[in-house]
Amino acid sequence: MLLPSPQNSKRQASGDGRPTKIFKPPPRLLVLQDMRKSSIHIEVSLDQQNIPEQIQWHVSDNPGQLENTKSFALSFWDAESSAIMRIDLWTKDMLVGEMKRFFLQTLGGMNDTLRSATNDQNWYEEVEATLQKLAGMLQEEESKGLN
Repeated sequence: MLLPSPQNSKRQASGDGRPTKIFKPPPRLLVLQDMRKSSIHIEVSLDQQNIPEQIQWHVSDNPGQLENTKSFALSFWDAESSAIMRIDLWTKDMLVGEMKRFFLQTLGGMNDTLRSATNDQNWYEEVEATLQKLAGMLQEEESKGLN
């Protein structure tokens, strides 16, 4: 876990004049020589209206094995504009309940990442409370056959 510390961060004024902490990784992370690389390949088959019918993916470590999925969410952080760039796709046969479950599990994984990357227990607990509420709503919907 890497957390900003006085040695590896600096302060910079934000647009509203408040100081903002900028993370600077320790020098040992900047060594890129002999780095192993891996890639993820995603194939999307579209229908006549450009709606995904099939999504398959594989990793370069196992190129012969295509995995099927109904949905994926991919986000990149653009540090220059302080915004994310996203690609969210799902197949037309994905059910509403499946999408809600996918969303909950994705957000839960992101919440785990938030906690381990920032060690901010308050943020983690706030998101977790929302996740628990949504999970309860989904369970109730499923028990009533609404999804």
